[in-house]
Amino acid sequence: MKRTLYIILAALLLSMSSFAQDTRNRAPETIVQDVLAIVPIQKQADFNSEMQPLVQAAPKTITMLAAMLKPAAQQVNAKVEYAIHGAVAFAGTNEAFASKVREGLKQAIAAQSDKDARQFLENELRLLSKEEDVTYVAQQASTPYAQAYDKLVNFSDGSGKELLKVLKSKDHALRMQALKYYTANNLVTDELAASVAKKYKSLSEEAKCDVLYWFGDNKKASQKSLLTQVATQGDKPAKAAIEALGKIGGEDAQKVISTSLAERMMLKLTVPFVPSRTS
Repeated sequence: MKRTLYIILAALLLSMSSFAQDTRNRAPETIVQDVLAIVPIQKQADFNSEMQPLVQAAPKTITMLAAMLKPAAQQVNAKVEYAIHGAVAFAGTNEAFASKVREGLKQAIAAQSDKDARQFLENELRLLSKEEDVTYVAQQASTPYAQAYDKLVNFSDGSGKELLKVLKSKDHALRMQALKYYTANNLVTDELAASVAKKYKSLSEEAKCDVLYWFGDNKKASQKSLLTQVATQGDKPAKAAIEALGKIGGEDAQKVISTSLAERMMLKLTVPFVPSRTS
């Protein structure tokens, strides 16, 4: 009887272990591709169901994603960065997951030769950092950047004054880390968003895009007016504004997105008239 009971318990434990790994029994490569196929993820339930297997299969899934990062100038990293940041955010609630993701980030940092990609990964490791991880990153990172980050994490500034200063910086990685800092610490109020919006016109084009994506990530419906205006302008920030509106949602946002996309398609299909030369 005891032997039968042990067998049943063992079978239950094995089935629970299998479920914890991935209910669909997917390889890490498949998990990564499945996540990339659906990001950005709109619903919290979908986010949780995709991120859990991603972090459970770390560190391999994290190193695989990190290896996909391209030089920032190519502007093709959005989905990969979203997936990595999503894994970091999800793992932050569970130390067992966090340790796996930290290990993946450390391995990825050591293998990464591109400066911007390396800084992005260092930033993500800091978000999950324990004391030893902060020391690790400080040793790996360039001294000026590490010093700038040390100043950043000591903001404790809910008013956003320091954020407004950093947005003027030419350092893209530092700007992004500042924006993430306010998001991670639940400091992104409508008042702060309004203060940032007031500075929008004075920012560089790259910083404008950072801010617009940030509005979307934080679902700042209060900034729909600005996002709608920018979405109709047809420049690089317009793409960021359209994506932000998509994340915020709502019928008004969908209307703007549909109109903007339709106008872009018409521009692509229009063939300019070229008058013939007369002899």
